Amino acid sequence: MTIEDGRRILAGRAKALSIVLLLFVAADLALSVITALGLLDQAATDPMAARIAIAAGLAQFGCLVASAVTTSMWLYRANDNLRQTGAALAYGPNGAWAWYLVPVANLFKPFQAMQEIWDASLEASSGAASNGQALLRLWWGCWIGGNILATLAQRLEDVNHAVAAVLGFGATASLAGSAWFLYRIVGEITEAQQARGEAAVFA
Repeated sequence: MTIEDGRRILAGRAKALSIVLLLFVAADLALSVITALGLLDQAATDPMAARIAIAAGLAQFGCLVASAVTTSMWLYRANDNLRQTGAALAYGPNGAWAWYLVPVANLFKPFQAMQEIWDASLEASSGAASNGQALLRLWWGCWIGGNILATLAQRLEDVNHAVAAVLGFGATASLAGSAWFLYRIVGEITEAQQARGEAAVFA
């Protein structure tokens, strides 16, 4: 595969991932509204509320699975493209996504892998590698925070339903924020790698 092929594939994967992330944000927000309206509580006695809650839950889960797959594919290609141009990266194409599956390490390794992809991509195109640190931290902070809140909400469901509902709402909002920030990160990195390719053509 040529470097040009790699950049073309990255652009296609970025488009697919961007669509999935926006759908995830929409599904997450819809679930938040459903929760706020109390439809989840009514699901046990109201068939219509049950159908709405099930549909929203399935939509969110489907988008979550799709985002995991498309994010992994995009990370692999973004990392491999940089390696083909000679970038010295600590994480390989498989490591860029596989660390999400490793307990404990998945709290920081995926962030580090994304950070070096960001740094190498933007440094190569414009020398602005450090400008996105806040964006990266917001993405990862929302991701970790959302998962922590979701875990707490699940464990408190049978102990204090009201508190669990609030935590669940916070988890949903936080994960939606993480997806939105990832959407922006994917766009920035993909654009930077494409710009590098165009610069090489006209050099």
